[in-house]
Amino acid sequence: MRSSQSRKNSIGSVRAFRQAFGDSQDTILLMKITDPEAHPGTFSELKAEIYGATNIQLILKSLSAEEMRALIAGVDAVISLHRSEGFGLVPAQAMLAGKPVVATAWSGNMDFMDEQSAALVPYNLVPVCDPQGTYGGRGQVWAEPDLDAATHLLRRLAGEEEFRKQLGQRAKLKAERVLSLKAYEKALSPAFLNAAKN
Repeated sequence: MRSSQSRKNSIGSVRAFRQAFGDSQDTILLMKITDPEAHPGTFSELKAEIYGATNIQLILKSLSAEEMRALIAGVDAVISLHRSEGFGLVPAQAMLAGKPVVATAWSGNMDFMDEQSAALVPYNLVPVCDPQGTYGGRGQVWAEPDLDAATHLLRRLAGEEEFRKQLGQRAKLKAERVLSLKAYEKALSPAFLNAAKN
């Protein structure tokens, strides 16, 4: 919540999930929410969006790195319908774990995602509107993901096991290629590496 619910767009994820699966108990949306007490009004908006959906569950406690890895290992897919993202740690962790990721095709996550390695959601750029006041400023824009497209991708991942499996495999290969220590070293400039050695 401190990172701005509008930016993370958790409500968008809830809406896409509910459009995709309704009240079906065959599929569960598990949402990890950090610091709900930081913005109780915003958290109330999210709870109102979830109200009555018994197939949506919230985790409100802090998780250790090991617990987070276990959580990601236990899911079938990860969704991030963010409007803006710095890096995209959870999607990156999911890809490294071989999990398919549904994500907005814009912002920092595109440094390690492409159409072959992730289920990318199209978007329109819109003026930043953040009721929490964390983000915004004259001329700033961020993405508004297409929830109908996200709904379609969620249904496809749930209904097509082979698609889900292959996307997860491609995600892992891409993440290992782009996010490995070897890739990081290669991305550093020779001048920086020489300076570090000296």
